[in-house]
Amino acid sequence: MSVAQIKDAFLAPLFSELKLRFDHLTEPCLTSLATRLSQRLVDNLQAFKTVPQFYRMTNRPATTHPSHFLETTLRPLASLTDQKMFAALSEQVRLKIYESVLTNALRELRTLIEPIIAEERKMHESLKKYQKGSEGANEVLSDFDKMMIQYYVVRRSIVSSHCVNVGR
Repeated sequence: MSVAQIKDAFLAPLFSELKLRFDHLTEPCLTSLATRLSQRLVDNLQAFKTVPQFYRMTNRPATTHPSHFLETTLRPLASLTDQKMFAALSEQVRLKIYESVLTNALRELRTLIEPIIAEERKMHESLKKYQKGSEGANEVLSDFDKMMIQYYVVRRSIVSSHCVNVGR
């Protein structure tokens, strides 16, 4: 028997089986890592509850860039990518972690923001009724509009970060 025949007959199936078992063992580890990282991001997302306070009854201009909340929120993901252990993972595994974590973060951000927006929308409608016919009704952007722009900019930044990190 030649070396090539031995390789084909014994080593190739053995390596295939080892790879399958290794992949099977790493999946729970990767899932756990993504879950813990997602939870850290979700905990940081709680800061977004304070965004309406920055725009209520102020003359603050509408924003064109993400707030400091976004950097704080994504810090756990950034600190992970700086670690040598993370760099040692295959690109496919890193992308899988990024995708899982950022998809969950976007979902949680939406869950967190929807009730805030609903409440702010009610306040905005009440204020518009109150201001009808007054000079304040001619305002170009309302506080609610500015808050919505801030949330849009944040969401767009997370999505673009997601696309850059996942390579899409």
